[in-house]
Amino acid sequence: MNDEQLKIIRTLQWIFYPIALIMLAAFAWQMFGGQGSLLSEEMMSLVGSLEAGVMFALAGLFWLVFAALAIEFVGKEMSGAMARKDMGAVRLEIRRPKTMTIVIFPLAALVLVAGLNVLAFSAGSLNIDVSAVGLGGKLMFGLFYAIGHFMLIVLLLRAIRNRPFFILTERGFLYEPGDLSPGLVLWQDIAGLQEADLLAQGTSRTGPTLMRSLVVDLKEPDRYIGRYNPLLRQLHRTLIGVLRIQTGGRGDIVLEAPDFGERYAAVRSLMADSIRAAGGKTDLL
Repeated sequence: MNDEQLKIIRTLQWIFYPIALIMLAAFAWQMFGGQGSLLSEEMMSLVGSLEAGVMFALAGLFWLVFAALAIEFVGKEMSGAMARKDMGAVRLEIRRPKTMTIVIFPLAALVLVAGLNVLAFSAGSLNIDVSAVGLGGKLMFGLFYAIGHFMLIVLLLRAIRNRPFFILTERGFLYEPGDLSPGLVLWQDIAGLQEADLLAQGTSRTGPTLMRSLVVDLKEPDRYIGRYNPLLRQLHRTLIGVLRIQTGGRGDIVLEAPDFGERYAAVRSLMADSIRAAGGKTDLL
């Protein structure tokens, strides 16, 4: 990791460690705290308020992200913007594994949605006291409930269509890993392509890790990012800022190597050749 990536990790630690400490303190106080004195009641009230505040803030943040993605998906579906036309001659396309796309993912989402509906409408049959759940907990459950149903719709559409999530043509490329993208990116609109190892979420044991990625630098980013709804544009600006800290101020679109598996080398080579042919620069590892 370079110095800038280490700075990002340290900054995130200052954010998440206090949150974890508050939640741990709340749990410990509920398990071992005294109930008899005025001080213990005040402390329990304070810790409980802090815990509720953290839960409320996290739920609000996640709801904001979900709303941005859902609005974008529904808007493009209704407007027909998801249709793929005027792509040019296809040189390479990559699809998701058919078994995972058509069977496993939709089935898993269906089971999840069924479980969420049981919790929402038949919690009493599971001996769950809904009245004991605070506002933060209800917001988080509502978020999971909305995400579960939204993902079921997305995964069913993905199974029915079974479209490639990456297409490279003579005119440009389309990268749509999450069923959302700014559309076909033309080669002549790309200023450069940089290969870099970017911060990615690791496991609970390893912590943050580095992930090989292709970073696309656009000549006029607003021409493409401006196609998103205002909420998603703001989210993109925030995330792309973290990216540019790692890449020396460059980058507008990121293609993650694990998405392509063993075909990453072919994607890397064809993109670099096409961008150079259109007058763009490349910086590969």
